[in-house]
Amino acid sequence: MAKAFHWLGSATMQPSKSADPPNEGFAASGHTERYCGMLVDKAAKQAWSATRDIDWHVPPQRPWWLPRRNHVILTSQFLHGEQVARSACETLLPLLPEGPFRQALETQIADEARHVEAHARYLSRIGDIAPPRPLLVQALGHIQDWQGCAIGLVLATHVVLESEALAIQQELARDFPCPIMHQISRFSARDESRHIALGRVLLRAAALPAQPFEVRLKLHRQLRRLWRDCAAAAKADHGWAFARAAPEGRLETGWRRLQARFRRVGLIGAGEDSLFAETSA
Repeated sequence: MAKAFHWLGSATMQPSKSADPPNEGFAASGHTERYCGMLVDKAAKQAWSATRDIDWHVPPQRPWWLPRRNHVILTSQFLHGEQVARSACETLLPLLPEGPFRQALETQIADEARHVEAHARYLSRIGDIAPPRPLLVQALGHIQDWQGCAIGLVLATHVVLESEALAIQQELARDFPCPIMHQISRFSARDESRHIALGRVLLRAAALPAQPFEVRLKLHRQLRRLWRDCAAAAKADHGWAFARAAPEGRLETGWRRLQARFRRVGLIGAGEDSLFAETSA
């Protein structure tokens, strides 16, 4: 399995020199600590095994319109993305206060490792692990080489990547007939819903709406670049599969959906839409 990850350079990304020092910016409160504790309990109850809980006895199936080579490439990109998400969480972990925040993030790291294992097992059934496509390397490089505050890393992983991962899991369940992928997607989507909830808690603890406008605008520009490269990677590298599983209209609506999420978490404040318009063009 290690060969799938060699392109990352190391198992864990190195924190940016400009990232927040440990505990800075994340203020725990009774409410956020209780909510994180609830997420930890929920993760324990929802824990699943890629070995025992997936029915590996059924044969893999691929859509009739998807060539085998594209099937392997497409699934491999999911695996590489899950590994980057795990590495990003491992980088974020020491920047959080000890206690419920870290405990909740540790459950996410375990989830991401489980997703990687499940996709690797699936790939062993349909072929081999394909290397990451060049545009995916470029897109995920924004995460691997993140230069900025820890709040931005939370936005990149828990708002942009996790939200889109959940959307992709829903599309896979609809468009791919494989019963094994349906099982993996169902378990993964449940995990990712918890990850998104954790991101909201962390951003609330970091008082994102209270950050200076210039800081939030810079973060917005970085996230826009990340989104553009992820969209370009999907469109260029998934080819025919992308045309079926994620049509052009999804790209047009995807950024608007993220903009709405940015408003909800406070990256874009009330009455500031026009001020952020240039980064949305």
